Amino acid sequence: MVLGMRDDLFRSLARFFVAAAIVATAALCAVLLLAVATGAYAALPTGAAAASRLLLLFLPHAVAIALPFAAATAVFFVCRSLPVTGEVCVTVGAFTIAAALVTAALNVSVAPVTNAMYRTLAFGDAEGRSVNGRRLNARGGPGDQFQIEHRWTLPQSVLVLAALATAASRVAAPHARR
Repeated sequence: MVLGMRDDLFRSLARFFVAAAIVATAALCAVLLLAVATGAYAALPTGAAAASRLLLLFLPHAVAIALPFAAATAVFFVCRSLPVTGEVCVTVGAFTIAAALVTAALNVSVAPVTNAMYRTLAFGDAEGRSVNGRRLNARGGPGDQFQIEHRWTLPQSVLVLAALATAASRVAAPHARR
């Protein structure tokens, strides 16, 4: 009986997670498409094929950014109607760790490679846009150092935001209102 409840809870979390991730990723991609439409990428060849390729290269980074929000949203909406039990805590913990691992895989392994390809297509150089004669993401430069130092921030934020969402779900729980 407990295993069935855990499976149902995990499925509910996964459904909300996927829906929230799609919405958040679409919003981030809309910003990219707006930038393309306004001509923000001077080196980008014109046409739907180039814009589609740029969008495809942006997708891993957009998904990595969207996942912490999606995990927190799923935990909040699913857990606000559940009592706090050991089974719920274990299932939410497992779900949160799985979401953090997926975010880590994207943010640490996939996104840096696709970001370099994105910068090459958008700006003509893998080191990115030049501002005042300096490249923002030149190897060893400030942008590169920042990315290296903070590559684990998004996966960690999944755990923090899920903990906050769990606490918020307790406050918003229907059975907590009197």
